[in-house]
Amino acid sequence: MNDQSPTPPDGASRRAVAYTDRLFRPFLVVCVVLVVGVQLILSPDGDAAFVSWLLFVPTALLAIWTITRYVEAVPVWLQTTLFCLYSILASALFPIPADTFSAAFVFMAAASAGQLLSSYRLAVLVAVVDGVACAVANYISDFADPTPWPWWLGLLVGLPVYIGITRRQRNDALKVAELAAFEMERAAASEAREAALLERGRIAREIHDVLGHSLSAIAIQLDMAQVLQAHDRTDDADAAIHRARDLARTGIGETRRAVHALNEDQLPVSDTLQAVTDDYAATFMLIGQPTTMAVEKSQTIIRATQESLTNAHRHAPGSVATVTLDFSTAGSCRLEVENGAPAFAPRRADIELEGSSMGLASMEKRVRDIGGECQFRTTPEGGWIVRLAIPT
Repeated sequence: MNDQSPTPPDGASRRAVAYTDRLFRPFLVVCVVLVVGVQLILSPDGDAAFVSWLLFVPTALLAIWTITRYVEAVPVWLQTTLFCLYSILASALFPIPADTFSAAFVFMAAASAGQLLSSYRLAVLVAVVDGVACAVANYISDFADPTPWPWWLGLLVGLPVYIGITRRQRNDALKVAELAAFEMERAAASEAREAALLERGRIAREIHDVLGHSLSAIAIQLDMAQVLQAHDRTDDADAAIHRARDLARTGIGETRRAVHALNEDQLPVSDTLQAVTDDYAATFMLIGQPTTMAVEKSQTIIRATQESLTNAHRHAPGSVATVTLDFSTAGSCRLEVENGAPAFAPRRADIELEGSSMGLASMEKRVRDIGGECQFRTTPEGGWIVRLAIPT
């Protein structure tokens, strides 16, 4: 699994919007400024030309300002003030120079305000100022040079503000969608990392249990061989040593399966428990028909049995142990491990021997993690009972 976290969005999915914002709109503004400037240069000299230049220069500077990165670097109140000034100057320039494209500035002012101002109310305010100023400018200019267009048409020049607002909303929606996709990707990566860590912990715990059980069972057989050898029962001692060797081989195989994430096919849990109880000279009883179980559930039953029998051997040597696996209840598997009182006092070496898992508390947690229940209680005879109920 790749543990690297996803990188934050870099705006690649907003290329269509970025094309308009970074290329087309700046290109349009620069072209309008250059064309109107050339038209004013070629226009006849006079008072109108002087006033046109006086209005054109600051209007052109404000238009260019809207396509730079500094447009968002100023406070909102200053940004709104500059857009209002831009609209008023463009409106004043609208009726003065004849036969020029200076009328484009009023439309660009409204569209830029809608796209760049963070507040839609402020953008509409700029559009209102733009339209009113243009209508007033047209009304005043009609006294000096009547035009075929009525003055109130100037109120419509603020309508492009909605085009700018729409583009800003689209851009914001794309940003939100991209951020949401990034958060989903990061959450999925986090869940995958958590699942990998849980799986690694389960495999590590399985390896710990396998090795612990194998070593404990081998120690039991070697202790038995030592006692038998001391009583001149050489054949029985050799058989115990052979069983210890077989247990070592079995432990190695189980460890390999655990390393492969326990995904390999395994024997039915009843057959495995029969083999485990044979190793500990315990009695095994099967009730009902075994059903197919998930690997983690069957492994939990096996490790709980091994842990219980190892504890019985360590703390109650010589006691009679019985393992009962019950499938008679639909949708549930019940395990009961019971041992009687010890036949003799346990040796200190057995008590200090490492267990086959992390103890009863770990067994209980492992059972609860898969939705089961675990109970421990002592018997009046001096033994104890371990009961598990696991959903199948």
